[in-house]
Parts: sequence; C-alpha cells; structure tokens
Amino acid sequence: MKTAAQEHVMNDSNSALCSITNKTRWGIVAIAICAGVIGAMQLGKVAPAIPIIEADLAIGRVTAGWIVSLILAAGAFLGPVCGIVGDRVGHRSFLLFGLFIMFLGNVLGGFSPNASCLLAARLVEGFGFLAIVIAAPSIIVSITSTREVRLALGAWGAYMPAGISLIMVLAPLLIDEISWRGLWLANAILLFVFLIFFAKCTRGLGSASVDQTGIHDIKIAFSQAGPWLLAGCFAVFACQFIGLISWLPTYFVEDVGYSAATSGIIVACVVVLNAFGNLLGGGLLRLVRRSNLMAITSGSLGIIAVITFWPDMPEWAVIVLSAIFSFIGGFIPASVLTGVPRYATSPAQIGVTNGIVVQGANVGALIGPPALAASVTILGGWHMASWIILSLGIVGVIIALTLRSTE
Repeated sequence: MKTAAQEHVMNDSNSALCSITNKTRWGIVAIAICAGVIGAMQLGKVAPAIPIIEADLAIGRVTAGWIVSLILAAGAFLGPVCGIVGDRVGHRSFLLFGLFIMFLGNVLGGFSPNASCLLAARLVEGFGFLAIVIAAPSIIVSITSTREVRLALGAWGAYMPAGISLIMVLAPLLIDEISWRGLWLANAILLFVFLIFFAKCTRGLGSASVDQTGIHDIKIAFSQAGPWLLAGCFAVFACQFIGLISWLPTYFVEDVGYSAATSGIIVACVVVLNAFGNLLGGGLLRLVRRSNLMAITSGSLGIIAVITFWPDMPEWAVIVLSAIFSFIGGFIPASVLTGVPRYATSPAQIGVTNGIVVQGANVGALIGPPALAASVTILGGWHMASWIILSLGIVGVIIALTLRSTE
C-alpha cells in the first residue's frame, strides 16, 4: 500500500513540477548548463595529464586515481547539506560561490609543489563543483515550464560528458604548450571570466521568491525511498562510467601505444556520445518505465565492459565498444535527473532531493577511479578489472528494480 506521501509524489498536479514558471527562459537554462560544463571540465582535466603528473610528482597509479576523483569527495559526504544551504542562500548566489571556489582550487593546484598539495587543491575544487551541480538544476527547474522541464533537465544531464569530452581534446594541446600546471591556471582564468559573465546575465534572478526548505520538508525528503534509490543507481553508474573513462586515455597511451593527443581525441569522441545518450534517454522515458530503463542500462554496461577488455580484443573493437558503453550510459543520468522533481513532494524539497542524488553520484565517482586502478594493479590487467564493472552492473539492476515499487 502506498503512503500518503508516495501518492503525493505520483500526483503530478500536486508535485514540485507545478511550481515551475509558465515560460521557459532558455537563455538562462543554456548559461546554467554551461556552468555545469565548465565544472565538468575540472573533473576531466586530470585524466589526459596523468602520465605527466605521475612523472613530475613521482606518484603511483592509485594516488593518481585519487587526484582524479578527490574533487568529488565533498559531494560524497555533503550533498544533502549543500542542497539545504543552496535553498537557504539562493541558488544563484550558491552557484556564484561554487565558481569562485573552483577558481581558487585551480590556482592552488597550479602552484602545488607536491602530490599532497595537489590533492588538497582538488578537495577545494570539489566544494565548488558540488555547489554548481546542486544549484544549476534547481535554477533550471525554477525557470522552466512544466511542459518543457523534462527536455531542459535532459539537456542538463549532458553537462558531464560535454565538459569531459571538451577538456579531453583541449588538455593534450595545452599541456604540450604550457605544462599541466598551465592547464590548471588556464582553467582558473576561464572560471573567473565565466563567474563575471554569469553574474551579469543572471542579475535579478535571485530576487525571485523561493520556497525555503524547512525541517518538515527535510524530514519528508529524507524519509522517502525514491531519492535514495535514485542516488544508489547514480552511484553505481558513476563508479562504472567515471572509473572507466578516467583511465581510458592512460590505457590507450600505455597499453595500445597511441600518443596523448590521439588518445585524447578518441576518448573525447567516446565521452561526447554520452551526451547524446542523455538526450535520447529523456525521450525513451516517454515509452519505457524509468526503473526498467535503468535496470537494462546498468546490466548492459557491465556486460559491455567485460567484452571490451576481453584478451586480444582488437583496438578498433575496444574503441567501438567503449563508444557504445558511453552512449547507452547516458540513459542513467537522464532517468535519474528527470526523476528529482517527480520525487520532490514540494518545490522546497527540490534542493535537498537533488543533494541526495548528487551525493550518490559523487560517492560512485569518488570510488571509481582509484578502485579500478587498484583492480588493474592487483588483479593483473584490464580484463580482470572489468569484472568489477559487471558486478556493479548487477547491483544497479537490483536497485533499479527496487525503485519500481516507488513508481
């Protein structure tokens, strides 16, 4: 039997979606997505630089994996808290704060003398990244019409692959010219310029009335199974996807023999397909039940990973299979992110519900790169490590099928 709260979630006429404006402000939506893209660039900038950073700072593969993922540590522990803070201070102000903190983190990272300082700088970047990914979708929901919210959030879901693929192409070129430290400082400049641009373009946005999150709203959001199950699915996907994508450039350089530039272009093309998968996933939700789409996708990702790294697999097949992995992987973010307003029983709960979901994604992405690096090192190769991704896929299927009871 469904509880009254669950019935409330399922009734779209009473859901958080009905608080959305009657006219979508697509210009602001695009700017908010750009903020996410620039934030994702900070997550993705490490992967192409790993061989150079390993040599420069004399670190091992597992430490390098933590440099990749530590930016997500804040979100792994503070997602719901930051969702509440964002609701309190205003989403625009919170996003501006995030851009500024990421700017500081890049400056600190660019001047880091050792691995410990670089890890600390990545942690600082993480607080900014968390603020951006909490605030941006909340802004998008608040300025999007009910009819177009699924489209807008589907487009927002593409911020991660768009940002990572863009930096995968640019980073090798910049590293050759200005070193990895120059790459960090160039990103600092980009963040500062975009901060000023965002502040000017969204002036007055924060003055709109916003429902404040109260203790009652927080209790309801935390007591619902739906947001936590969405977060669980997102955690599994992030561990699979970020874990694999973070090491693909290194795999193509060290195991296949490609140059850093060639590897960057290949991985960028692979990752950008995830953005198209996000867009298609939003459309598939009109035809396929959310939990079914997530279950099928999670299981498929695990199977594809095992096949991709099967011994003696041709190079072209690894690239094709990685592309398929990335493309269908986009169905998970589309399913999860469009589910946030549906499982928030009031507009005041969107921030904290999004925080729960973001926390799940960050937990998975934090664990993925170092876990896969350790698996490759301990188990003796990529093929054995790919079974870890299959195991995660099975967990994802179980969580998605459990989510069905809340739909």
